[in-house]
Amino acid sequence: MAKRALRREIKARLARLDETARVQESESLWERFAEANPLGEEGPILAYLSSFPEEPSTWEFVRGLWQRGIAVALPRVDPEAHRLALHRINSPECLVVNRWGITEPAADAIELRPHEIRGVLTPGLAFDRRGGRLGRGGGYYDRLLSCLDPRVPRWAVAFSAQIVEQVPTLPHDQTLHGVVTAQGVLASQS
Repeated sequence: MAKRALRREIKARLARLDETARVQESESLWERFAEANPLGEEGPILAYLSSFPEEPSTWEFVRGLWQRGIAVALPRVDPEAHRLALHRINSPECLVVNRWGITEPAADAIELRPHEIRGVLTPGLAFDRRGGRLGRGGGYYDRLLSCLDPRVPRWAVAFSAQIVEQVPTLPHDQTLHGVVTAQGVLASQS
């Protein structure tokens, strides 16, 4: 119940951001992310393509990885197995939009295994300083992150409106190593 209420609160906060503020904050947080480089230069790096207006745009980040020759993995929702399949993507031509409006790899893209991933850019609605992350409620990323070596860097980017004192967590919830906002780098304190 606490998670549902926090999701509503964060969505309302994000809805109040005007487009100019959203674009400026997104540009600033990516500058900070580039300076910190928390995922390193070794791929494949698992990223996601922002598909919702309340998410900082990740498209330029993914294009930047491609330009630097770093392998990129993107998730594809497998609703029957209730999991995220990981696919290596080299260009936008390999992408489709699924029934939920999320841009993802086509089903015939090269599939990767979780142990091949060297860094993760994780989406979410809310984050805290202890590495807590609140997703959209399907548990897809928690299941995926639980399959990764815990030493693999797991980071997020977020608008300042997405940072909260404490994200409610359950035993199966996976934590991140940190979050980058326009105000700075919030490394996990746990």
